Amino acid sequence: MTTSAAFKRTFDSIPSIFALTEDAFAREGIDTRLLHAVDLALEELFTNMVKYSTTTNGAVQVEIVAIDGHRTWTSRYRSNSVALGGLAYI
Repeated sequence: MTTSAAFKRTFDSIPSIFALTEDAFAREGIDTRLLHAVDLALEELFTNMVKYSTTTNGAVQVEIVAIDGHRTWTSRYRSNSVALGGLAYI
């Protein structure tokens, strides 16, 4: 399962990122007790890009991928086809 969307590089995008993760969790039957931790990590990475990235104002692609039948999750950030960061959850 892969869920992805592009978000404007603005703090106003954070609720939409949370909606993306909530939808992915509901669709795949992921334990919602993990949702807050995932949202917190995604928010931290995204807000750092909004505050400190001076190389681009382009949209940020957030991708959530389930690996090994949902045992491992990875989230990737891309902007202008450049990988900006990633997370893994086990």
